[in-house]
Amino acid sequence: GSLFVPFNGISYITFTVTSMPSIMNVSFTITDFIPNFPQSIALYLLTPQQYQLFLEGTYTLSTWSYPYATSLSITQVSLPSTGVWYLAFREQNPGGGFPATVSYSIKLTSSV
Repeated sequence: GSLFVPFNGISYITFTVTSMPSIMNVSFTITDFIPNFPQSIALYLLTPQQYQLFLEGTYTLSTWSYPYATSLSITQVSLPSTGVWYLAFREQNPGGGFPATVSYSIKLTSSV
């Protein structure tokens, strides 16, 4: 998929885990990368409660996170439980003022 992340903003996608054990394979790349003012994206895996905290401006709690980067090769993340989950794409560019368009891939697999 593809999504737009505002400058210093966050965009979310949601998914539901229906069986355990489950693994999320995730990757992304910034498709409109600007070399002189490079954007960067951090990822956060959130429960509904953590998602609510993010909406309120508290970014200290997440189930899993990946530090700011321009891309991420496929990473496997073990999901701890069934239910609704959120993946937050957070943009930060301290030296400029540019949003980012992110191309991402998320695949859920279960050994059940």
